[in-house]
Amino acid sequence: MLQHAGSVLDQLDAAVGSAAESAGFRATAGETLGYWHERIRQERGNDIAIVAMGDLNDNPWDPSVWFNANPSRERGDTARARSARFHNLAWNYLTTVVTDRNGNTRMIDGTLYWRNNGDVFDQILVNRSLLNGEAGYTALDDTAGIDTIPAMVDHHPSQGPIRSDWRTQSGTRCSPATPAAR
Repeated sequence: MLQHAGSVLDQLDAAVGSAAESAGFRATAGETLGYWHERIRQERGNDIAIVAMGDLNDNPWDPSVWFNANPSRERGDTARARSARFHNLAWNYLTTVVTDRNGNTRMIDGTLYWRNNGDVFDQILVNRSLLNGEAGYTALDDTAGIDTIPAMVDHHPSQGPIRSDWRTQSGTRCSPATPAAR
């Protein structure tokens, strides 16, 4: 299952004025994710492997994710669950060590930054079957993370480190959608 709550909810936030005012819509997105998890299990059996990932437009601890999509931070809680419950791998990459564009090591605190605060909106959720290997596949906690290239990590501590406009070593601007000429 893939989910991208971002673009529609960002437009809604702009229209209604704040993220707090659109919280109900994000809660509905989380409920929808939880609903489809349960429906798939009803139709295909409890041992089906399910991965839900995407831009949830909220952090793992926000109510739309925590209560409505029904993930757990604790692997064992999901591994023992009999109901439709996810394990949220995003908890494992809240803080990541990366190399910035100047070759220095620095910590980042999320997959995106807003007003100099790190957020983890990009999340990977797996169900019990994937934790226990019931469907022939096993999800490993340490395989989910943030992969960066130095060109996308800013070295200024006063700015959020992850940048969507990249520059090649010669200073030419490029973006992830437009690869730099080598």
